[in-house]
Amino acid sequence: KKSAWEIHNLVRGTDPWPGAYTAYQGGMVRIIRTEPAPRIEKELQSPMTSAPSAGNICSSGTVLSTGTLSFPGTILSADQDGLTVQTGHGVLRILEIQMPSSRKMSVGHYLNGHTIEVGTILGDDS
Repeated sequence: KKSAWEIHNLVRGTDPWPGAYTAYQGGMVRIIRTEPAPRIEKELQSPMTSAPSAGNICSSGTVLSTGTLSFPGTILSADQDGLTVQTGHGVLRILEIQMPSSRKMSVGHYLNGHTIEVGTILGDDS
């Protein structure tokens, strides 16, 4: 639920030790390098498809699935440029990761042999 800048500074401040981690598919992924990313203009300007109901708004007031915003931790895109993730305030691009029992690598290199599904929520250890 932290802002993109807070998470970016946490990653920078904890490298190389102790490191910044998030839960992903039952394991812990180390986040090596990030950059705060501006929200995509098209997303901000597109109208909501329907009015949000009380069940679609989290405690911070962020609209969950029916509008243009997503729940903090949601992967918005995964491509050769990195993972774009919704934060509590703003969007963060994850550029370099280290999966469990693996070496550090760019997200683009990781995606050459693996898939990361858009819509997955990082930090959700269930």
